[in-house]
Amino acid sequence: MVTLAMVGLYVVGDAFAKIDDFAEHSASAGQMLGRLGWVYLLRMPTIIAEFIPMTLLVGAAYAVAQLSRRKELTAMKASGMSIHRVFTPIIVTAVLFSFLGTANRELAVPRLEAKLLPLERQWKGEADETITIHGFIEEKGEQYKASYDPTLRELKDVWISRKLGDEPLVTIQAKSGVWKPAESRWLLKKVQVWTEGGKSELLDEKPWRCERAPDEIIFDALDLRLRPLGSLLEAVQRKPENVRYRFAFYSRLTYPVSGIVLLFLGVPFLLGHEAVHRSRVLGVGVALLICLGFYAVHFLCAKLGNDAQLHPAVAAWLPIVIFGGLGLYLFDKMPT
Repeated sequence: MVTLAMVGLYVVGDAFAKIDDFAEHSASAGQMLGRLGWVYLLRMPTIIAEFIPMTLLVGAAYAVAQLSRRKELTAMKASGMSIHRVFTPIIVTAVLFSFLGTANRELAVPRLEAKLLPLERQWKGEADETITIHGFIEEKGEQYKASYDPTLRELKDVWISRKLGDEPLVTIQAKSGVWKPAESRWLLKKVQVWTEGGKSELLDEKPWRCERAPDEIIFDALDLRLRPLGSLLEAVQRKPENVRYRFAFYSRLTYPVSGIVLLFLGVPFLLGHEAVHRSRVLGVGVALLICLGFYAVHFLCAKLGNDAQLHPAVAAWLPIVIFGGLGLYLFDKMPT
C-alpha cells in the first residue's frame, strides 16, 4: 500500500511534466491519455524499483505504528518476547522484497525500457533521432560506425574499415542494414566496397557479423541506472577507464542491501521511542527523514565517484558502510 501511494504520487507529478510534449504530437486528448497510460504501464517496474528501498522502511514504520495502536506491541513485550524477535518478521520480509526488487530490476526493467524507448521517442516527436554506435572488433581488425534507428530497428549510414595483418585495407559503406536474428548478424543493403589498390564493387546486399544486436544497442542507449548488470559489466570491460560505467556497476551491486540498511537504521528509532511508534504520521515522517539523509549521502558520493574524486567502488559502497554500520550499532544497543 505504501509503495502504491508513493508510486501514484510520482506518476501524477511526472505525467504533468510530460503532458505538453505528448499533447503536441497527439491527434486527440484520448490518444494522448492512451499513450501516457501505455508509457506508465511499461515504466511501472522501473518506478517501483526506484522506490523499493525507501518503501521497506516507510512500510515498516506504518506496520509498527499499527501494532502499537492496537496494543499488540505491548502484549508482545509483556509476554517476554524481545524487540529483536519482534523485528525478525520485518527483516525477513525486507530480504524477500529486496530479492524480488533485484529480479525486477535485472529482468523486467531493461526489457520494458528497451521496448518503451522507440515508442516514447515517436510519441514525443523524436522519431527522427538515431543512436550512434561505433567500435573496434580486434580479431577482424575492423573499425565501424553507424546510426541505429530504434523506431525502424535498422542501421543507417554504415561505415566499416578493415585492416588485418598484411591484407589490403578494405572500406565498406552501406546505406542501411537489418538484423537477421536466425543468423545473428546484420544484412547490409546498397553496399559499396573499396579495396586498397583501386578495386571497387557495388553490392545489393552483404552480410556483416557484429556483436551489437538491436537489443544490446538499445541497452547501451538507456540511462546507466536502467541497464542490466551484465550490460554494465560489458561496458566496464569495454571501457575500463570510464569512471561513470564503473560507478554504475558497483552501485548496482549495492541495490539489494540498500533497503535492508535503511531498515536496520530506522527500526531502532521506530521501536526505541514510544512517541514515534505510537503515531503513524510521526513514524512515517521519521522514516522519510532517515531516507532523506541516506540518499543525500548517496548522491554526494555518486557525484564524487562520477567526477573521479573517489574510487568508484568506494563511492558506491561508502553510504552502505556508514549507514549500515550505524544501523547495526543502534540495533544492537536497543533495549530488549
